[in-house]
Amino acid sequence: MVDSASAPTEGHVIHWAGYYDRLMLLLTVGQESGFRRRTIDAAGIRSGQRVLDVGCGTGTLALAAAEAVGSRGEVIGIDPSAEMIARARAKAATRGLPARFELAAAERLPFDDGKFDVALGSLMFHHLPQPLQRAALLELQRVLAPGGQLVLVDFVGRGPWLHRLLGRLLHRREGHGAHGGHDSHDSHGGHGHHGGLGHAAHLARELGYQDVLVTPFRPRFLECLTARTPGG
Repeated sequence: MVDSASAPTEGHVIHWAGYYDRLMLLLTVGQESGFRRRTIDAAGIRSGQRVLDVGCGTGTLALAAAEAVGSRGEVIGIDPSAEMIARARAKAATRGLPARFELAAAERLPFDDGKFDVALGSLMFHHLPQPLQRAALLELQRVLAPGGQLVLVDFVGRGPWLHRLLGRLLHRREGHGAHGGHDSHDSHGGHGHHGGLGHAAHLARELGYQDVLVTPFRPRFLECLTARTPGG
């Protein structure tokens, strides 16, 4: 039985986990495995590392990371949606991979300081309103070890017409905001900050992250932010 309670957050929460994997196949033109592998490569994930996947959805990226770190590493995925976490746990059990999944929001991470070597965020940062983006980057900085790697992949600017269309469709299917009430914002319009990862890069530099860089990604309507925490 799925606990229907979501983690408290002012960010957008997706509840329709059953459709999410199909959406990702559509968004990546049937190449989701390659998309996830490019994300793993951008982070330089190695055997034995400790990895956090923020806004993990149904766990596909976290499971790819679990394969990369092997039995000596550790992977934890967090998401504020109970439905997403339940599906991620089922996928991990089916594949026999040791990734762990917990119900939590990016702005309140239930982990000790310096616990992780790498933090990933895939297609989730645009779901956070600006104040939460800053809070999430602060939390990620806290839970990353000195010299830890942050990798965010998200849409370029407001995204292509396909992204905007999908956003409208998803909002209609969702019909509810983070707290279960009707959400009058377009889920890819008024709810978060949609100027691409440039704003996140500005925040990261302001908060003391080092080697902050935003580069093109594939599919071409995506971009990738990489940064490191001080020290290390």
